[in-house]
Amino acid sequence: MSVFVSYASQDISHVNSLSKANNDKTLFERVSLWISYEKNKNKKNIEPGSNSKRKILEAIDKSTSAIIFVSNNLLTSDFVVKEELPLIFKKYNSNKNYNIIPVFVDKVTSYDNFPQLKDLQYSNSPSTALNSLSGAKYRITISELLSDLSSIYSKKRKQYFTVFSIFILFLISSH
Repeated sequence: MSVFVSYASQDISHVNSLSKANNDKTLFERVSLWISYEKNKNKKNIEPGSNSKRKILEAIDKSTSAIIFVSNNLLTSDFVVKEELPLIFKKYNSNKNYNIIPVFVDKVTSYDNFPQLKDLQYSNSPSTALNSLSGAKYRITISELLSDLSSIYSKKRKQYFTVFSIFILFLISSH
């Protein structure tokens, strides 16, 4: 399961917190996050000189879920609003197994640039927007975001295991 992480560059500190919390988990508990600036298998997700737009859109296309750090910055980013979010929502609308987990970074003043975000259930509430939290409350909110993601991941793993088991049983019974 690959989770695409969408964010505005001004909100990178929250993405860093999520990545660190994920890396602090055991290998079995970790979720594969695709974050544009990070490395995957000792290779940068976006190498210097590569077409960053193409790499980001490919990562969305390959993802099985998305986390969106929703902020006023994100909703005023041309690239995110015109490229990332439409592709994420296209996958979401065409694939019932694709999940979007939005998280409030700040209190959004307008959803006019991408109104579909308004109708989703968020991991946190506007009163617990990440920019308004610190210390233990902040860490708990990030931890709950990872917990939401892990819950989805566990359900998908069970679905895949069930399908795989049925396939194996079919193979065994056909011989």
